[in-house]
Amino acid sequence: MTTSSSASLIPPARWTAHYEAGKDFRPLGDEERALLRRVAGAVGAGRALDVCCGTGELAAFLHGELGYETEAVDFAEGAVARARQRCGDAVAVRVCDVERERAGESGGYALVTVRRAAAFWADRARVVRELGALLREGGALVVLSPVPGRISEPMRHIALDEDELRVLADGFEECERYDVDGLAALVLRRPGGSYSAAEMAREPVAQAMLGAGVVVTDPNGRLLLGRLVQGM
Repeated sequence: MTTSSSASLIPPARWTAHYEAGKDFRPLGDEERALLRRVAGAVGAGRALDVCCGTGELAAFLHGELGYETEAVDFAEGAVARARQRCGDAVAVRVCDVERERAGESGGYALVTVRRAAAFWADRARVVRELGALLREGGALVVLSPVPGRISEPMRHIALDEDELRVLADGFEECERYDVDGLAALVLRRPGGSYSAAEMAREPVAQAMLGAGVVVTDPNGRLLLGRLVQGM
């Protein structure tokens, strides 16, 4: 099972260059649209969040056709610029690296979508669990990904195999699996599922980031500690 990919090392600047050159990815397919309509009908109205939005096609669909109050995030400024051009003021689009920061309000979204992006995350299981925490009660997280059997070998790094998809579903009590337009689609609900043997057997992914630190003490030698919003 692949635990990370070379694609996860592609910096935001390279993705920005990709989008600034006018490039895009495969358009949203009819089967994808039909699946999202069914999921939207089940979870109801509210807010939606499109993660790794690219040029904003899916975000525009969530707002314009499904009627969601939609937000969209991407870590590449070039993607955000093009998504804003496509969506105008109808969708709130912003820069956000979901591997390193919270993408939205906990418990705030009826629907969260990730299209053709999860394979690019080094620690994708953790990120997907954190995205699940953004769902309101009854909400759904939809992950759409290429699979190895439907893509050429040189492009293997953008696909997730069955074991990798299973690990993503571990963090949820409900998972529905579909095949739409040549992509694997996971519809994940009720975050909080237990870790499987496959997930626990994975090689740990380092979470440390470069930064600066300081130790604060008082005259009595006591140490000042802090707590992050994630509870750490």
